[in-house]
Amino acid sequence: MHINRRQSIILSILVIVSFFVIGTYVSNRHTVTQHADDIDHLENTEATNKSTEDSTETFQKVSTIVTDQRKKGRKKKGRKKGKEQKQEQQDVSLTLDNFHRSEIRDGKKHWEIKARRAIFDPKTGKTTVESAEVWLYRDNGDIVYLTSKDAHLLLESGIFKEAHLLTDITLKVNDEMTLTANKAHYNHEKQTVEVPGHVTITGEMYTITGKRLLADLTTEEFTLVKDVKSVITPKSSKQEGA
Repeated sequence: MHINRRQSIILSILVIVSFFVIGTYVSNRHTVTQHADDIDHLENTEATNKSTEDSTETFQKVSTIVTDQRKKGRKKKGRKKGKEQKQEQQDVSLTLDNFHRSEIRDGKKHWEIKARRAIFDPKTGKTTVESAEVWLYRDNGDIVYLTSKDAHLLLESGIFKEAHLLTDITLKVNDEMTLTANKAHYNHEKQTVEVPGHVTITGEMYTITGKRLLADLTTEEFTLVKDVKSVITPKSSKQEGA
């Protein structure tokens, strides 16, 4: 096949144009592919960062929850320990030998308590005493003397409130009258004595027995409710018997 000069030039131009078009196409394709790879890499990076952020946030939440739980546990443990210590303190009783208490106002002694032994219970605020002796010094000069083998005393801030006399009760007023019983309750504020059971009252010339005594030390009134019996002994008969 014979190609003249003109055809040869045209063919050369076509070849050059073809190479230019093919080169541009390949370059654009590579650029698009690279751009797509960059987008995929960016998306993966963002996803990784988001996953990392999510993990970090989750870890922080978990850490916060665990920390809060530990704090609550420590507080609860501290409160429990405090309650246990307080309970232990409340459970501890105080024992004193040769117990002695008294009250002095305006230079005068108003009452006095002695006992061989005393045990203070912080739960009830009561003091259990053994071989108790109680002196009540009245404004009119009378002295009331109480004794009991066992008794429960209520003292609030050093102030004598009441006494539950439990065994072998003896009450004396100026050594002129003696009352004996098994149990009695003394209210210091009201100045009253109550005996629920059997009572024996003896004086210089009489012996009275009965049940359930109500005594007002202020008015010096003694009332026996039931089964009252009395024996009057003339003073001359006692002297003859002596």
